[in-house]
Amino acid sequence: MAVALTILATACSTSTKTADAQADELKAKIENASGSQLDAYVQEAKAYADKLVKEGKLEEAKKYLDIIEPVVKEKAPQLAAAFDTVNSTLGRITSKATDAVTDAKETATEAATEAKEAVADKAEQTVAKANDAANQAVDKAADAANQAVGNVADKAKSLLK
Repeated sequence: MAVALTILATACSTSTKTADAQADELKAKIENASGSQLDAYVQEAKAYADKLVKEGKLEEAKKYLDIIEPVVKEKAPQLAAAFDTVNSTLGRITSKATDAVTDAKETATEAATEAKEAVADKAEQTVAKANDAANQAVDKAADAANQAVGNVADKAKSLLK
């Protein structure tokens, strides 16, 4: 009963503290505890770490565990396994986040490559159209010049008659 009241009192009084402050306070309690009180503090530490993970505060959870775990391993190695689940969850979440970032980078790279290729294709099409238009203009100019020469020749013939 006393253990439950200790956990409840500690949890209520520290609900607005930062993870670092919570870790420092609980670290001191664990260092000075023994027996069932030590078990209660380790469970409280695990519950707080779980809470941070569930709230998505992964960096805070990692920092918290970096402070608490060494003390628990030193003071009560048999209780250190309590943090395995939290560490495992943190590892999976971090891995998924890393995978998501990698996927996003790959998608962005692919999109940029596709856009670059589309622009290059469009540029090639534009150059081809410009070449066609230029060739048509040259052909029309040549036809017009030939026609003009033909017209001049026809006029000259008619004047000579």
